Amino acid sequence: METPFPGLMMAEPLTITRLMRAAIKNHPRREIVSKAGSGELQRYTYAEFGKRVAQLANALRALGVKPGDRVASFGWNTREHLELYYAVPCMGAVLHTTNVRLFADQVAYVFDHAGDSWVFVDADLVPAVQKAIDAAPKAKRGYVIIGKSEATLTGARHYEELIAGQPETYLRDHRQSEGRRLLAPFDAAARAARRPPRLPQHLTA
Repeated sequence: METPFPGLMMAEPLTITRLMRAAIKNHPRREIVSKAGSGELQRYTYAEFGKRVAQLANALRALGVKPGDRVASFGWNTREHLELYYAVPCMGAVLHTTNVRLFADQVAYVFDHAGDSWVFVDADLVPAVQKAIDAAPKAKRGYVIIGKSEATLTGARHYEELIAGQPETYLRDHRQSEGRRLLAPFDAAARAARRPPRLPQHLTA
């Protein structure tokens, strides 16, 4: 029997998770170089990056972050921001990158409008976030401070302490366990209308 000609499309979606795994597998010793808020250069390899992303994803799960929850990043383009960019969507949550140049009442509004459950904030931006908290004192969310800061926020956690001791692998793939359930309503609607489902456009992992 003749073997059917294979399709030309990829067998696996080109997702953030797949991109990260490819970088770690193919370039484990290649360096990522960034600059901390203090001006210090930060260097580490893709292999080390992958371990920290897994630690952050495990830490987020330990904080109670679930698929679909919003996690805000209020900071500069540092390695921690890169880790958030991968860890948050790869564990099924939504990364909300917030404009650090907004006024305090605007920052408070966007945190509230997005429904952020946790906000990760660079150390030198803690005073700006405190002003946003003062502008909307009834808002309930957690805060994680990145880097060393003399200023603090009530009940805030610290990034390095948060990920320390967490496993360097992340076992749960939210797309395998959650994907079909999340798509079910769209599939049902498509069957009812007898046409392909129109899925919402968003960044997936």
